[in-house]
Amino acid sequence: MKFPDSIRSGLLLLAFIGAAAHASDWKLANGSRLGFEGSQQGETFTGEFKQFVADLQFDPAALAQAKFDVRIQMASVDSANSERDDAMRSGDWFNVTQFPQAHFRASQFRDLGAGNYSAEASLSLRGRTVAMVFPFRWQVDASGAHLHAKVKLDRLAFGVGAGEWEDEDLIGHQVTVSVDLNLLPIR
Repeated sequence: MKFPDSIRSGLLLLAFIGAAAHASDWKLANGSRLGFEGSQQGETFTGEFKQFVADLQFDPAALAQAKFDVRIQMASVDSANSERDDAMRSGDWFNVTQFPQAHFRASQFRDLGAGNYSAEASLSLRGRTVAMVFPFRWQVDASGAHLHAKVKLDRLAFGVGAGEWEDEDLIGHQVTVSVDLNLLPIR
């Protein structure tokens, strides 16, 4: 039996949405971004890490098996200011020569309702690991899945910008990390 093109397209879309809703392994798609916001002498600045890889296993129906594993190339920092970027790569800040990667891991997920979740997570940066709660929003549509999160971190907990840079009037201690991931199911 031959179906009209509109019905066939609709069936394919439903099959994709169904597969995406139950897929547990996800890969990064174009447009994924790992950004941050900080302050320098009272002025807000933004930036992002241009290179990171993510191994995400997530299915809202199987939270016990879910896990996130993300590795960030610290030298890929870009705040649209080459002087600041060079400083962030230096030994006083990210020390990318000794610590080229940051490592984020999440497990023990909880459903908070309405597409919102949280996980017990840890971030390893500059040889220090800090535990945190990672709240995020998860949405699935015909183009794949989308993960959105914002987390506030204290840079001094990781030894980032210590010593003469500890003065909060010079460089703010709090950094807001923004995670916007576009994801495709791995088949």
